[in-house]
Amino acid sequence: MADKFIDGSRGCRYYHLGENKIDIIKTLGSLPASYTLNWLGENAFNSIREQLGRDLFKIDSYPSRDRADPYNPPDPDQNGRVRYPARLGFSREELKNGLKVCTDLVGPLPDELAKKFFNIRGVQKLGEALNQTISGTSWDLVDPNFDPRHDKSPITDDFGPGDEVLAAWSTHLVTLPADNRKTVAGQITAAGEKLAARALQCTACANLLQSPA
Repeated sequence: MADKFIDGSRGCRYYHLGENKIDIIKTLGSLPASYTLNWLGENAFNSIREQLGRDLFKIDSYPSRDRADPYNPPDPDQNGRVRYPARLGFSREELKNGLKVCTDLVGPLPDELAKKFFNIRGVQKLGEALNQTISGTSWDLVDPNFDPRHDKSPITDDFGPGDEVLAAWSTHLVTLPADNRKTVAGQITAAGEKLAARALQCTACANLLQSPA
């Protein structure tokens, strides 16, 4: 259900913005899935940093700055500012659960299963890849009484290649065999899903042809 409210790895962003509506923020805070759709924890990112750095759409540094791991919020600073304003319904317990789900999802697959799993990502491209997808964020702390209706958002976005929803670097499962990772590049619109569907069909057919009878 959280997919109706938040978008890919931007859960934290929408929690703070809430479309300037307190009820939206409190709804997000009540949905367990909201706590799983953030940037990777920094430890998980560091474990595959070298592989991510070899990708065509590589990323060299942790995408949530400065060292703003969404799953490891710091203690209040000297001015009492915090990562998450608790009065808006944020749950640290659900954050712990979200970290476990996220960690399980990014863990390596068994070798036999990895051979059968294909990763297809979309990249907006008109000649060159378009930098129109949120690929990183800078994330300031906020006052405990932060109010999105009046206060400036602590989130500033960086843009890079992707499908306008998910960054290209984040939709590439680098732990898979290289031949199992496919990129569909082109003008991806509402109808552009046909490109991905066509690529999936071709990949599935090729996989069946290679499989023993």
